[in-house]
Amino acid sequence: VIERELAKHIVVVPEAASILLGGGFPYNKTSNRLRHQQRAIYYLQVELENMISQENHKKIIICDRGTVDTMAYWPGSSTGFLKSLATTIDKELGRYDWVIHLSTPPSSSYSYKNPIRRESPIEAEVLDEKIKEAWKDHRRRVIIPSSHSFAEKLTKTLEIIKDIIEAKCPKAG
Repeated sequence: VIERELAKHIVVVPEAASILLGGGFPYNKTSNRLRHQQRAIYYLQVELENMISQENHKKIIICDRGTVDTMAYWPGSSTGFLKSLATTIDKELGRYDWVIHLSTPPSSSYSYKNPIRRESPIEAEVLDEKIKEAWKDHRRRVIIPSSHSFAEKLTKTLEIIKDIIEAKCPKAG
């Protein structure tokens, strides 16, 4: 919806996890497999961002997920994650000008239709909190609160993105 509404100004980077896991990358919740899986997602995310940025340098790049999100799925500490990738939290946070976090809906209305998502509503809430924690030090982070209405969250998100576009490109409005 965001891409359709704002196509003139933005381009969307698809979610690396959906590409990898939907393409047959082995899924398993053992610590060893999770580490390999999250590193693969991280590297694919970086390459997608780099490719799309180079091809669309005049547009605002919107990522479905960011490299920092993968820390929430890492089996162990964020320090271990960063060390395994030879990076720092400052470097990863610095990749993104803005972070718009759409909070997971409450368990009572959680209904994710993406077959790649394998977590229960309770697991989704735990991961949502971990993702919020991972991004907590970003200088421009907006959290869209949990809601029973996805349309409401989408409307708020579009408003924020339009404000960002207007601030970055005043004649874009």
